[in-house]
Amino acid sequence: YRDGDKVEIKFLRITTTRKATLTLRAKPDTETIVRRHLIGEKAPPIKFKVGGKTKNLYSAKGKITVVDFWATWCPPCRETDRQLKKTHEMFGDKVAIFSLSTESEKKVNAFIKKYPKTGIQVGIDYENTSETLWQITAYPTVILLDEELNVTSVMFGVKEVDLLNARIKKLLQKKTNE
Repeated sequence: YRDGDKVEIKFLRITTTRKATLTLRAKPDTETIVRRHLIGEKAPPIKFKVGGKTKNLYSAKGKITVVDFWATWCPPCRETDRQLKKTHEMFGDKVAIFSLSTESEKKVNAFIKKYPKTGIQVGIDYENTSETLWQITAYPTVILLDEELNVTSVMFGVKEVDLLNARIKKLLQKKTNE
């Protein structure tokens, strides 16, 4: 069978037969699945530790919010850190930036000492919600939320994160025009 083929399925139940015709489609890639799952929806809940204190995204409600899912072993994540530093310099307190890892606090803190994340709240996703509810399986993944914490954009890898500041400007303009 190939993409676009039609398949007829028969359902038999005692003396009744029902038929349904399905059109087969190729399985979407992981990035498409994550985008379909998140964009246009309220951000899934996530608790994380920042400096030993438990926080959640709802503390940022009312601000444009960037959520960066990263790992210490991920070289492209360092480039994303440079982009997020520029984002912080450009927008300051108008935008909340959270950089979340599922690694141990000890490992993350050692990394942050070596490579500081200026203007970014670094948190530990200790419940691994990023994978279970957000369906994050690739790093870096950066998600942009509007002031109501609705997902407006999902960016994978360094090249897509280059679009981040333009997308934030658009959200801030929309907010100003309302």
